[in-house]
Amino acid sequence: MIERLMEYHRHVDGILACYEKIYKSVNVDQPKADVFSQVLAYLKTNLRENAPHTPRVILLGPTGCGKSVQGELLSSKYGIINVSCSELIKQSLVDDSKLGEAVRPYVERKMMIPDDLVLQLLNNRLAQLDAVTNGWVIHGFPKTREQAESLAKAGYEPNRVIYMDVPTDTILERLTLRSVDPVTGERYHLIYNPPRTTEVKQRLQTSAKDLESAVSERMSQYQAFIEEIEEYYEDSGQHINADQDIHTVFECIESIIVNPIPQKK
Repeated sequence: MIERLMEYHRHVDGILACYEKIYKSVNVDQPKADVFSQVLAYLKTNLRENAPHTPRVILLGPTGCGKSVQGELLSSKYGIINVSCSELIKQSLVDDSKLGEAVRPYVERKMMIPDDLVLQLLNNRLAQLDAVTNGWVIHGFPKTREQAESLAKAGYEPNRVIYMDVPTDTILERLTLRSVDPVTGERYHLIYNPPRTTEVKQRLQTSAKDLESAVSERMSQYQAFIEEIEEYYEDSGQHINADQDIHTVFECIESIIVNPIPQKK
């Protein structure tokens, strides 16, 4: 009996922390009928929350549409956990974990990482207390319907899926005109943030992933699977025009998150 009590008290604070917004303490050192009436009264109470729901958001869109920026803005304003698949992969390599070691060969050979490894990375992050309590926004996953189904089977069903639509010409303009100064490491864009001197302009280098052929290939991969993903997320998905100012796009995303999902006729 003492061992069981010690084990209970060892873990109870951590358990209660997970349910701090919904649990109620009841004194059971009283007649059973009184305990029952208090429990029943609590179960019949309609709990009121500050937010209409815990945000579980997936941002989808072609390469260069601004998913990472919007994920950071949502995390900053609402305290939800920003989950970038590419960052999770990089972090797993830095941590030198067993999962990171399993991922490393694929990264080094520039091969596609198997879905089960990516799902393990996501599960490790989404299962943490802050993500469970505050909600999350995922970008970079899923990229196929099978990945979306696997995510749901793992217990991570989004309540908002937002498609960030941007024309092909805009994507090419955003990405193929980016470059980096190899001397200072400063990033430039030939239209939005051009170099100030000819000397800097002449030494700028363009990343291989920003070449038009590479960008077009990533866009083709997105277009090849997006329709089946839309079909899977039919009830929770909404499109927005992401070819606008960053803060205008953020306002569009906010309105989708805080308002009820429109009923489809």
